[in-house]
Amino acid sequence: MHVVDTADWPPLTFTLASRTLRIYKPIPINTPYHANDMMGNEPPDTFCSVIRVGCDYESSASYPTPTELWPVVERLCEWIRIKCRHYWLLHGQAGFAATLHASVFMQHANAISQKNVVAYGQNLIVLPMDRDLWQSIEAELTLNTDPPVSEALFCDALVSAFGGDDVKAILEMGVAAEVEMTDLLTAAATSPPNTREKKKFLKQQPRFVPKLREWPQKLGLDNAELFSQTGFPPAWVDSVCELYRFRNSVAHSGKLKSTNPMQHLSSYIYAVNALMGYSRAQRLKLSLPHYSYPATLSPYGRTWFYHDGVIAGESTTCVGQKS
Repeated sequence: MHVVDTADWPPLTFTLASRTLRIYKPIPINTPYHANDMMGNEPPDTFCSVIRVGCDYESSASYPTPTELWPVVERLCEWIRIKCRHYWLLHGQAGFAATLHASVFMQHANAISQKNVVAYGQNLIVLPMDRDLWQSIEAELTLNTDPPVSEALFCDALVSAFGGDDVKAILEMGVAAEVEMTDLLTAAATSPPNTREKKKFLKQQPRFVPKLREWPQKLGLDNAELFSQTGFPPAWVDSVCELYRFRNSVAHSGKLKSTNPMQHLSSYIYAVNALMGYSRAQRLKLSLPHYSYPATLSPYGRTWFYHDGVIAGESTTCVGQKS
């Protein structure tokens, strides 16, 4: 997990089998891994976090087993993934880590040289988890609330983008956008007061593009094309609709029918992130159900920067003589 604040945070409390338990602030581990057979001195990125769960001692009490505790810890990680946009959690990724570390050796006659290389490929930089976000997760743990499927799919798309699987990222982002808009409009259509347009929407279930461009204002929501917040990309609605056309191409044929849509992958990430921000604002406007979040923060603002190229650097070359 991306945690940089060194201060203590209050533990999260929850009840399991009539016992009050506490989850303490995660401890990030950034110790490099040095394998015994390594020749070079460029260790791989092997990050992890330690999560501690505790409860008060009672001499006659039974205590939760690790098997009983794991679903709660897993749910905690799911909510950190959603609220903090730590998209790599539970998916075997290290987040924004180096694509490769390498030590390069060369020998010419008796001269042996070494240089170190590090490269960063496609990376999405997100902000670290802070105390307010951490404490907000207690509400979802207490209610055992399921994370929204659409945002879980969006995080899945970020994992695919980070791993270089752009086609899969397109498919997952398109599905995430459709699920989110359908959930938002259905929630608006089933909320009071009952109107003719709401009945029409529930009966028709229109296609995605009309859902985004036409139906919000019919159901009492803001026009998506006129909606913006700080940091929103211009014409984000156009980008989402273009993404959805590519999504259909992948879903129906298994390939993209375009010359090079991947040059726009970063714009699609920003656009779908904006759609999630728009949806949250509409839910708050109509008091529709949504997960808790610190009032001074925004899920949209957690994603900081997406880089889709490759950045590589080399050390100076060290030369020695073989005896």
